[in-house]
Amino acid sequence: MRFRLLVVRVLALTTLAALTTLAALTALTTLAACRQGTDSGGPSPVPGDQPVSGSPGAAGRPGSSVRGTVSGIVTGRDGAPVAGAVIQVRSLDSPAKAIPEMLVTTDQSGAYSWSLQPGRYEVTVAVPSAAATSAPKAVEVQAARTVTADFTI
Repeated sequence: MRFRLLVVRVLALTTLAALTTLAALTALTTLAACRQGTDSGGPSPVPGDQPVSGSPGAAGRPGSSVRGTVSGIVTGRDGAPVAGAVIQVRSLDSPAKAIPEMLVTTDQSGAYSWSLQPGRYEVTVAVPSAAATSAPKAVEVQAARTVTADFTI
């Protein structure tokens, strides 16, 4: 009897974990679809969406800051570009840097670019349609410079 109760609890927890993962992947897929590139291959914001960190201010003006950029290309194991991959960053600094956008997506050529405050970040790629996630990469963003973080997933 105890064994059956244990099996039922394990199955319930496994089902809950699977549903949570499915819900997260569905949300990422929806966000990726909303931010999918235009016919020209460039990023297309959600209607009414305004870039926050994509417009660096001029140095010296109050309220502005010089930003750096993380960019790269996401390819599959076959070498083909992965369009619609979800890029996420997490600040590794203490205190953590503010990251205005939750994520960016790759365009049709698998390319992405993200303007961020100078600092240390962890970059991760997820491909919701393939239920795949990359290992995180640590990068250091410097003002007015571009750091490259390419991924194969």
